[in-house]
Amino acid sequence: MGFEIEALQAEVERQIVPLISSVQPHEICLIDPPQYNNVGDIAIFLGEMQFLRKNFPRSNIRLIYRNNYRAFSQKIIENCDLILLQGGGNFGDIWRHFHDFRLDILRRYPHKPIIQFPQSIHFSNTDYLAETQKAISACKQFYLMARDRNTHAYAQEQFQCDIRLCPDMAFSLGPLHAGKAMIPLFCLFRTDKEVLESKNDEIGSYLRKMGVKYKIEDWPDLGGSIELSHNLIRFASFIPIIDSSTTSRLSPLYLNFAKSRMDYGLSLLRQGQSVATDRLHGMILATLLGKRRFVFDSWDSKVRHFADTWLSTDEKLHIVNSVSDFKDIVARDGI
Repeated sequence: MGFEIEALQAEVERQIVPLISSVQPHEICLIDPPQYNNVGDIAIFLGEMQFLRKNFPRSNIRLIYRNNYRAFSQKIIENCDLILLQGGGNFGDIWRHFHDFRLDILRRYPHKPIIQFPQSIHFSNTDYLAETQKAISACKQFYLMARDRNTHAYAQEQFQCDIRLCPDMAFSLGPLHAGKAMIPLFCLFRTDKEVLESKNDEIGSYLRKMGVKYKIEDWPDLGGSIELSHNLIRFASFIPIIDSSTTSRLSPLYLNFAKSRMDYGLSLLRQGQSVATDRLHGMILATLLGKRRFVFDSWDSKVRHFADTWLSTDEKLHIVNSVSDFKDIVARDGI
């Protein structure tokens, strides 16, 4: 059987729907939706919202933001029926401020059912790992979704909870319209601390030599009026909130920001007939767009681990180990 996006959507539902259904939640708190410009994390959030609206249309979804977490937020969480933790790649000590907030939620509400949406996991600090183990062990009902086999195996060794293998929530968005490509290749390469190797200059030089039209950017590399409008909406969600009615008014504003940011990110990827990237959600979103992909790994190997787990039958996907490997594939097969 060939690769099918719908099969991954179905697997997400097979793993998570029964867990939420067992709670029969009226009030759901989704903790720590992204208040920053990373399109990948926003794609995860929008996939989570689409999943919840499809499968639990009668549940009320409350968004709890890390940057304006206040005492009244604790009351909302205490009164909810189910806690959902934002998925992504920040479970552990790579991006510690996100995980600190996660640990605070686990410690405050160990008596409530909690589902961690699919994550990659990385710990280099054993003391911090021990803190996490203790917090999870104290929870009455904690379900951890691991988004690749390596993460799943690691979690089973380290944590005492219900651990399940589940695709990234961005797949709940389903297939996306590819649009019309403007250039042969769009490159989305990291510029943050997760980059494995700097490749922009060497790949750019090679593509120019080959006469291939291309662009190289990263999610944060924006400018102009569209970035200004995104930031005005995003910063509004940082304002301290007085009561729960304000939260209800803020959520549509935040959703508009997320959708606008997602649309802009997709417009970047749609430029290329093919996409080269070292970002996990550069790969995932290009997959949803039906693009051919040249994918480099990240320094923690989460890109390769995810591809090996879920995309091994996708004939449009090329995992490349180095810039030299990329050159060899392009020379042999073209863009």
